[in-house]
Amino acid sequence: MLSKIKEIANRTFHVEIRNKKPIPVKMSGHEELPALLKQVIAELKKNRNELTAIRTATTGRYMDEVAEVYAHQVLPFKESLELLAASNASIARFGDGEFRLMLRPEFNLGFQSNSKELQYQLREVFETQSEDLLIGFPFLFRDAHWSNVYAELWPSLKPLVNPQQKYINAHITRPRVFEVLGQEAVELWRKVWDRKDAVIITGEGSRFDLVPALFDNLKTADFIHSTPKDAFTDLERVVSETLEKNPDLAIISLGPAGTVLAKKLSERGIRALDIGHLSSSYLNVVQGHARPEHTPATRQLRK
Repeated sequence: MLSKIKEIANRTFHVEIRNKKPIPVKMSGHEELPALLKQVIAELKKNRNELTAIRTATTGRYMDEVAEVYAHQVLPFKESLELLAASNASIARFGDGEFRLMLRPEFNLGFQSNSKELQYQLREVFETQSEDLLIGFPFLFRDAHWSNVYAELWPSLKPLVNPQQKYINAHITRPRVFEVLGQEAVELWRKVWDRKDAVIITGEGSRFDLVPALFDNLKTADFIHSTPKDAFTDLERVVSETLEKNPDLAIISLGPAGTVLAKKLSERGIRALDIGHLSSSYLNVVQGHARPEHTPATRQLRK
């Protein structure tokens, strides 16, 4: 089939070069293209279905075990947010990036290099059992991405999951919560920080915004900026500056470093909310902006 596509493509598009730029000048022999494209689409669908069947068969055991944890130990979206709104607990979230940094020494993120100390502290956070610090466990997706994540990581992650522990839903900060709860998610988040003096901790040049629909009920908001890359190495300074300001709560958008920071601040009596991409997630669902992972991590920094 590929040879047929090439044959038709070569016959269909004739170009001549002007000023080193290809210029389409003629199209011919295109009658066969619709039928050929239908064949290509049908073949791709068949291949996708076969790959899905293979993925399900090879990762099914891991996904079933994760599903058991999720069903019995991870709070749903609404209950997770209601708990945050009704308590003074901090939250530290884990996603695929934090899991991979914690369990794979060779894994790095573009904005956060891995290290033995980061691995150790992420594991300390994940194994924390405290009413003052809620640990966020990811929403259960059964797509190709998360199937691959758990096929790779679950044998190492499973022993760290305490069967007696309740986890908050980490995706309360992601687009999914707004897709499921809509405006109710907005109102519940607003209750968490209503009339509070807050410190916003994020990287210099971060895309994080205090979107009014979510945050205009804060009493005050002061910013502490960490480094745009490798913020984990800057945490002690950030902790010290936060303690000096002594806010009602710290709102954190700092990647995996923010997961660790939430624990450090919570232990020092500062309520810390690791909310990550909450603003971008809201804008994605409500205003049609790009998903958080499809937008640059930082804006252009001012010179």
